[in-house]
Amino acid sequence: IFERFPRMVRDLAHEQNKEADFTIVGQDIELDRTVIDRLGEPLIHLLRNAVDHGIEKTGKIQLTALRERDKVIIEVINEGKSIDWQKVIEVAVRKGIIDKVTGDKYSRNIGNWKLSTRGGSATGGEIGNLLYRVSTNEKITETSGRGVGLSIVKSVIESLGGKVRIESREEGTRFTLELPLTLAIIQALLVKVSDQIFALPFTQIDRSVR
Repeated sequence: IFERFPRMVRDLAHEQNKEADFTIVGQDIELDRTVIDRLGEPLIHLLRNAVDHGIEKTGKIQLTALRERDKVIIEVINEGKSIDWQKVIEVAVRKGIIDKVTGDKYSRNIGNWKLSTRGGSATGGEIGNLLYRVSTNEKITETSGRGVGLSIVKSVIESLGGKVRIESREEGTRFTLELPLTLAIIQALLVKVSDQIFALPFTQIDRSVR
């Protein structure tokens, strides 16, 4: 799945008159086909986000994959711009996602928070979650500004039994996707017979008749 991305990143950067030094590490990692089939869209959104928000005129973007026991860790890293959390809060207040009192509380906590959703503070997690609900782009482009890209990343990865983490510091931003190597959960129809419950995979069901 990684093979399609070098050209995509190059074309996106060219459209914005930017130069992206794009590297890939770990493309030999193998995943369950079901995971692979659904992973493309989240990675496209993250790489678009890195080009659009993560670099100025030039910058480095890295896509990495590594295996860790029974899971795979995929990271999209940009060296350059960090997330402007204050702007995220201001946009959320303006759009009515949070009220001004909550926004002021979040603003006061930015300095104490490590700007990473790995951090344990509830406020930190709440600030990080705002990023999935707003777009800080002033104008809508072909690649961003609609405020839905990162929410798609979160929903798809979580539906696969995975997690998304965000780290943003002065030197750049890192999105980490933690995924199972294989899907332990499949979509199924649950049927109760007497005191037993059976799970029938959707792929094996033609129709359901009362």
